[in-house]
Amino acid sequence: LFSNNRLNEFRFGVSNEDYSSSAEKPKFTPTGVALIYPGQGNLGSTNRRQTAPDKSIQVANTFTWHTTGHSVKIGGSARSATPGGVLLVSLDGAYRFAPGAPYPYDPNVPASRPIQFEQGFFGTSSTELKLKKWHYAAFVQDDWKLSDTLTLNLGVRYQYETLVPDKNNLA
Repeated sequence: LFSNNRLNEFRFGVSNEDYSSSAEKPKFTPTGVALIYPGQGNLGSTNRRQTAPDKSIQVANTFTWHTTGHSVKIGGSARSATPGGVLLVSLDGAYRFAPGAPYPYDPNVPASRPIQFEQGFFGTSSTELKLKKWHYAAFVQDDWKLSDTLTLNLGVRYQYETLVPDKNNLA
């Protein structure tokens, strides 16, 4: 509070959230390989471990000035966001079948054979998503009291968000 008619609000915040989940190896096949039948269903899961950390810092400031008939606010904020995570996909592999392929697989029936095998691999951050972005905002607002029963609200706001490059070229 600067005076009876001037007020400054400053905010600073830090957030550090973390989410982690894991799935056990699929048990539909002896080796844990998942079977994917498009349009029919999946046997087993291709996703094993997921994390979703989200770290952010926010700085915001708003200055309010009350005068006779006007209440003017000027403010802005900057917020960094660092979402990311790890998604381990198809570590044990997955056989993908053609849409409408007969189930179960029979090596003697060509239409029941898989059309693709996919497998993900461990590596140094090969499936780790690392993002860094910034949000910026600025505004000016004027509440102009024209009479006891009429107030005109005028304002302009600008927002900008930086591009989201991924440090491992996955996004």
